[in-house]
Amino acid sequence: MSSTSDAAHHTIFEVTTAAGVVRIPAVGAVVRVGRSTDDNDIVLDSEATVSRHHAEFVAEGGAWEVRDLSSHNGTFVNGTRLEGVSGVAVTPADTVTVGDVTIRLSV
Repeated sequence: MSSTSDAAHHTIFEVTTAAGVVRIPAVGAVVRVGRSTDDNDIVLDSEATVSRHHAEFVAEGGAWEVRDLSSHNGTFVNGTRLEGVSGVAVTPADTVTVGDVTIRLSV
C-alpha cells in the first residue's frame, strides 16, 4: 500500500457546524468539500456560506494538503486565507475553515 493510500485510509475528518460535530472517514486520496450533493465527499448542503465546490483535501506523500476551489468566501488554515491555486499542508494540529464550518484531521 502506498503512503498516499495510507494517509487516506487512516484519516477521519472532524466537521463542526452549528448543528454539531460529525466524524467522516476519508474515502480516497481526494476529499472534496462543498454544498453540492452530487460530487462532494463532505456535503454541507445546509451551509449558505459554503460554495457548491468549496475546497478539497489531497493526500500526497503520506500527508494531507488543502486547496481552495475558487470559493466565494475562501478557505482558511488557522485563520489565514489560502491564496492562489496551490495547496497548503495540514496536520491534526491545524484548523481548516470553509464558510462557517471548521474541519480538523484526526489520524
